[in-house]
Amino acid sequence: MNLENFDQKTSLVINAAFSYASESNFAYLTPLNILEVLIKTDPNIEDTFKYFSINSEEIYSKAKKMSLNAKRKKSNEETLVQGNVIMLIENAQTECKKLNFNKVNGNILLLTLSTDIAPQSKLLLEEYSLTYKKIFQFLKEKVNKGNEEFEFIKNLLQILLTLH
Repeated sequence: MNLENFDQKTSLVINAAFSYASESNFAYLTPLNILEVLIKTDPNIEDTFKYFSINSEEIYSKAKKMSLNAKRKKSNEETLVQGNVIMLIENAQTECKKLNFNKVNGNILLLTLSTDIAPQSKLLLEEYSLTYKKIFQFLKEKVNKGNEEFEFIKNLLQILLTLH
């Protein structure tokens, strides 16, 4: 899996999710495993859930319960990466470009977990009325707000420089 375009925190989430799946004796790393680790470790996801009035502990508990039904590995097998996880990672990079982010962060990963590539996590997020469209709009507004703040600072700096 190529995680070059992922920020350090999000790369760690993916690696931690793989470790979690392996230590839990799951046969595969799944999007649900990634969602579980993302919820528990990324404070930006907590903020996003608060914005959408979602109880992160509740959604985490449901994700954990759902993932317990996943196929278990036999004692001598290694945990494999489910094919849709690779597609999820590729899609996260595409979404990152669409939103003009430099690197994939936890919120972009959450966005991709709300797509058809990850049907179980998508359905879980939809239980809380959290859809791809809502997350995308939320992230787009964050980018626009960041650009506006940058423009304000740039203009303020130009004014200050002309005063000297």
